[in-house]
Amino acid sequence: MAARISIPSPLEREWERTLDRWALHLEDVTFRFLDRQRKIIVARITGAKTRRAVLERGRKLEVKSIFDEIKFRAELKSDLTAAITVIFETVGAEVLERIGDDDAAEFKVTPQVETDVADLVDIAAHTQGFEVWIVGALQRAADEGIPTKTELDDLAKKIDNMYKAGARQFGARVGRTATTGAVNGAGHAAATQTKKIRRKGWLTIGDAKVRLTHGNASDQGFIPRDELFIVGGFGARYPGDPTLPGAEQVNCRCSMIFEAREVAQEIPVPPLVAKGLVLRKALELIGLR
Repeated sequence: MAARISIPSPLEREWERTLDRWALHLEDVTFRFLDRQRKIIVARITGAKTRRAVLERGRKLEVKSIFDEIKFRAELKSDLTAAITVIFETVGAEVLERIGDDDAAEFKVTPQVETDVADLVDIAAHTQGFEVWIVGALQRAADEGIPTKTELDDLAKKIDNMYKAGARQFGARVGRTATTGAVNGAGHAAATQTKKIRRKGWLTIGDAKVRLTHGNASDQGFIPRDELFIVGGFGARYPGDPTLPGAEQVNCRCSMIFEAREVAQEIPVPPLVAKGLVLRKALELIGLR
């Protein structure tokens, strides 16, 4: 068994700050989306159209006219796609810049990158399940019969409170889950676009929360850049790989380190740059310069 890969705590702290920064970005994107939805739905419940249909014409609530699950999910995916694509482009460009390969100076959004973005978006949107809450509350109100004005007002307040109570919670879940995959995915995509990187290693945070299977992935040491890590019996290109089952992906905080061809054998190079450190500084921290 290869020795578990580890680097000094300054790099680990830098990685955690990188994750936190992007996770907060995705959390904010999700929160803003849900807040827009909250205002729209409350306005529909309390608006003149619904009140006329219910109070004047004696009709039950039409759930789909107030909240369309399919449209909700499509709009959420659109916002998340834009945000996660920004992470890939930003981190990928930074990694290539700091690797310093003139033949691969510009990060390319390849078909594989587009697939990874789409898969991460699907996982993030599915993780929410937020629409289930809303549809359930609306459907129960519809099943109870024709509401009065007071019951309409109470329903609007209930929906408003549900959004306010759950938006940050769901946003945080989306942020943490998608960010690890996006940042590592960007780093891995950049590494495959240059000939300077030959091997990669799985790096854990190293605390008590680390999954045993992720520690085992780190124990594999450096493997060829284009091979797969074995994580809980599944293959993964990088930590947070969207092809992993949820138990191995959700809330992962792991990162990768790469080994460059022009550097002496067995010297870890965190380009990771996702860690925000240039190669020279990283090697200084590791004590190799």
